[in-house]
Parts: sequence; C-alpha cells; structure tokens
Amino acid sequence: MRRILLLEDEIELREEMAAFLQKRQWQVLQVGNVAEFSSLGDQADIAVIDIMLPDGCGFDVIDALRRQWPHCGIVMLTALGSDHGKRQAFDSGADRYLVKPIKLLELDAILNDLSHRLAAASTVGLSKLESAALREASGR
Repeated sequence: MRRILLLEDEIELREEMAAFLQKRQWQVLQVGNVAEFSSLGDQADIAVIDIMLPDGCGFDVIDALRRQWPHCGIVMLTALGSDHGKRQAFDSGADRYLVKPIKLLELDAILNDLSHRLAAASTVGLSKLESAALREASGR
C-alpha cells in the first residue's frame, strides 16, 4: 500500500512533493483540481488534499471521499492554520492536518505511519471476515 493521490493546485509545490515522494518509493498520482481528483479518487490508498482549490473546496472533497472510499487515508494540506479549519478537517474525516510550508520528511513520516495503520486495519478486518466465514462453514 504505497499509492498517493496528491491534490494541490500550486504546480511547483505539487511537483516538488511528488518528486520527493517518488524517491521515497511512493507511487504518486498528482492532480491540480477537484474535477481531476474525482476521476482518480479510487486509485489511491492515501489522498493528500489542499483545502483552497480553483474549482472547489478541499473539505467538500474529503466529505465525498469518505462517502465513496471510507478506508482511504486523508492528509489535509493547507495554508490555513486556524483551529476552526483543523476541527472542520477532522470532523470531515481527515486523518492528519499539515500547515504549509511543510517539511517533506515529516510528510513522508506521516504517510508511512498512516499506511501502516491502514494496512493493519485491513488485515484485522480480513481476519474477522475469514473467522466469520469459517464459523459459518462449520455450522457454529
């Protein structure tokens, strides 16, 4: 699980983050607007989403992403450092909230942590499903 969908409208920042993450062994899909993101949302394990976008709001993107792909990891990336913005992001379903300018090593560490937690949760979920299937097959 190492696929990232990066939604950032600032081209230089997006390309810098993508290049860094690719060097760190992440598969990165990068888009600059909500329309492009919407068509690729199901192709990533973790989404890194800017809040202020030219064709929409990152909070709306999170809401839609949580409804369609509830197990996707979400990292908000924004210039907004207010407590209200953080609260809104977490209430919408973000896992982490980073204020620009970001440190790329910190982003990588956050993505690694989130990736490990998502993988562990999915393994536990499969184990529970497998256990239930075995109980059902044996008639218990």
